[in-house]
Amino acid sequence: MLGANVGTTLIVQVLSFDVSRVSFLLILIGVFMFRRNGVTRTRDLGRVGIGLGLMLIALQHLLSMITPLEDVPSLRMLLGAVTTDPLIDILLAAGLTWAAHSSVAVILLVMAFAAKRSCRRHAAFALMLGANSGRR
Repeated sequence: MLGANVGTTLIVQVLSFDVSRVSFLLILIGVFMFRRNGVTRTRDLGRVGIGLGLMLIALQHLLSMITPLEDVPSLRMLLGAVTTDPLIDILLAAGLTWAAHSSVAVILLVMAFAAKRSCRRHAAFALMLGANSGRR
C-alpha cells in the first residue's frame, strides 16, 4: 500500500504542472515504439506511452471544463455550505472517488478548487483524506 500511495503522490506532483505539451509527445513516441515490429517490450512501452498521453489529455480537458465553473457564485455557496463539517467532506470525497474510480482525478479537482480559493484549507485537507480513503 505504501508503494501505491507514493505512486499517487508522484503522479499528482507531476500533474500539478502544465503537462499538455508532454502528452502529445508521449503519444507520438508511443506510436513509433508500438509500430516497431519485433521486441515485445518495446511494443508494451509504446502502449504505456500512448495510454499516459491520452490520460494526460483527458485530465487537461477535465480541468479546462471545470475552470469556468469555479467562479460561479452558486457553486462557491454550495462548497461553502458542504465544507463546514469535515465528516461530510470525507464522505463526499470518498463517494466521488468511488464514482470516478480514481483518487488522482478527485485530488486534482480539489487542488484546482483550493488554488482558486473556492474551498477553505481545512476543507481541502478533509477532501484529500476522503479521496484517499475512497480508493479500493
